[in-house]
Amino acid sequence: MNNKHFRTPYKDTLFLSSLGIGTQIGSPSEDYDLMQFNSIIDCIKSYSINMIDTAIDYRHQKSDRTVGAALNYLISEKCKKKYILIIRYPKK
Repeated sequence: MNNKHFRTPYKDTLFLSSLGIGTQIGSPSEDYDLMQFNSIIDCIKSYSINMIDTAIDYRHQKSDRTVGAALNYLISEKCKKKYILIIRYPKK
């Protein structure tokens, strides 16, 4: 982990990576779900990121489900690293 890529914008109470992983682009296929699932786990476990951008309309709701599955996996593996989930709702 390179601390230069993280910042604390809220008086040292929140440690955010300057990069995150987006989940909007990609086909709503099972192959893409697996690729996205593995990418999320690898990035979080390696301390590369701690922000995930997802929304209910990304990839026909498959992104939210894949993010949830990845977070459940990390919790079941007792992953000690902290992460933040950011959900962005579509504009009306």
